[in-house]
Amino acid sequence: MGAAYGGYKLGEHYIVDPEAKMDVVERCRKYGFKAEKYFVETDDHYILQVFRLIPETELPNPIKKPSLILQHGFDDSCFCWVSHKEKSPAFLLANKGYDVWMNNSRGNIFSRLHRYLDPEADPEFWDYSLEEMGMVDSKAVIKHVKQQTGHDKVTFVGQSQGSAQMFYALSRDSEWFREHLNLFVALAPVTRVSRDSFPFYQKLIKRKSLLRFLDWLEMTDLYNKDTVLMNMAYLLARVWPGFVNKAQRFIHDGVPEVNDHESVLRFWYRHQGGNSYKNLMHWKQVLQKERFVRFDYGEKINMIKYGTPSPPDIDLTRIHSVPIALFCGNYDVISSKFDVDWTKSKLSKDCLVFHQNYDYGHISFNCAKDMSYIDDLCKLIDAHQ
Repeated sequence: MGAAYGGYKLGEHYIVDPEAKMDVVERCRKYGFKAEKYFVETDDHYILQVFRLIPETELPNPIKKPSLILQHGFDDSCFCWVSHKEKSPAFLLANKGYDVWMNNSRGNIFSRLHRYLDPEADPEFWDYSLEEMGMVDSKAVIKHVKQQTGHDKVTFVGQSQGSAQMFYALSRDSEWFREHLNLFVALAPVTRVSRDSFPFYQKLIKRKSLLRFLDWLEMTDLYNKDTVLMNMAYLLARVWPGFVNKAQRFIHDGVPEVNDHESVLRFWYRHQGGNSYKNLMHWKQVLQKERFVRFDYGEKINMIKYGTPSPPDIDLTRIHSVPIALFCGNYDVISSKFDVDWTKSKLSKDCLVFHQNYDYGHISFNCAKDMSYIDDLCKLIDAHQ
């Protein structure tokens, strides 16, 4: 049977908080929503799984409000939007009457599908980075939501890499997105990452022997299916609560006390959504160059793709006519004030409609004790519908 510790039994499958192990549909049902599942095919034939929240009981005085697309960050999934019990961002927004859609980026645990490629057998499946997730996936999901709802435009809410994907897409095709978006909301926005930011990954990319080892393995995807490892990591966090705060300070949140402890554990347990090795390498390049750049293929292929030996910067000054809101954290160690100010300086005055700092870290937008930023978000969305 296994020994008991803190209400959880060791050596059994359920040593993890039962709610952490719920799938998306179960978790949504527990808090009063039906999670409708849709499959969206992109122009390059990836098949994305998208969830739409439908209240199981009719809301009082329903008013038709805008459709919102929630886009998770690096190596994550839509679980991040429903990990904070009744205070989860997806539930708070849906309870206010918004039509909430949660996307899953290509290659994560929900979107390992392709019309022609097998992720287990075809390395080509994993030949993508934030560029394709921004330019191709985002367009496909936006078009799908518009078709399903009849809305002329939708609101896109991207967190962390979810914001980087949209910044890239806007820099490449502002005209298209201007026709389809009411508003782009960037939570914990990430573009350029300076050496003062992201201490964990700054140390990681300096471990050249580790990166060479990963290259030698010829890895394509980074998803770890080992649930035993996930359970043990979760158990360590329960046995040693101080580990959670130490890890948060080092990885993403400088003042972890602003976050709800149990929600952080649920967030971590489901965090590893899956990712391509190429996307990890893209972020390694961004960190090493301290610039928001396109993927570096090496001089020969760069010349073919870009016409220059080095990859060009992703030019945020090319973004125009799309309203953009920046929601930032004072304690965010990934998206630092220095880098956010740089991003802000590149955005034109006709685009930047909101910039507010909160006493949050990087993941606090998902699991803070005080989720009142949602009120500001709703006011902003209503003003731009």
